[in-house]
Amino acid sequence: ILTFMPLSSWGELLSVLAQNFILAGCIWYYNQYSLAKCAGTTLVFVLSTFTLYAYLPESAYFSLPLVSMFIGWSGVLPQIYSNHINQHTGPLSIITQSLNVAGSLARIFTTLTEVDDNVILFSIACSTVLQTVLLVQIITLRENTARFAKMSEPESKKVD
Repeated sequence: ILTFMPLSSWGELLSVLAQNFILAGCIWYYNQYSLAKCAGTTLVFVLSTFTLYAYLPESAYFSLPLVSMFIGWSGVLPQIYSNHINQHTGPLSIITQSLNVAGSLARIFTTLTEVDDNVILFSIACSTVLQTVLLVQIITLRENTARFAKMSEPESKKVD
């Protein structure tokens, strides 16, 4: 939005934002957080967003994709490491991960065709590589994962 890029290059993030708001609301509701705590957190989010928009110099806009890249890595890298150490992928779904990789590849395509921004392209490419590593782990560790799932199954559900 800040750099007036085409909606097709970032529009899907609006649905992700809406999903995150819904998830936060569910977490707050089911953990029975007080209304004051929820309102305070929402106020901090809104004020920090408007402050960032109002006071961040245009010369620093390029750094925003890098911030999201590092936040994304903070979720994926520990998962990759955990899969490597455990030698199984636990409940990760090959279908979901395949869709993540396909979505990342689509973002690379739209970035290459509609946006001339190497920082964004680098950020998306790094994300795609990490998502692909997770997909390869799911495929290569599927037998270990199946054994782990069978061992983790409660006795009452085991069928011989």
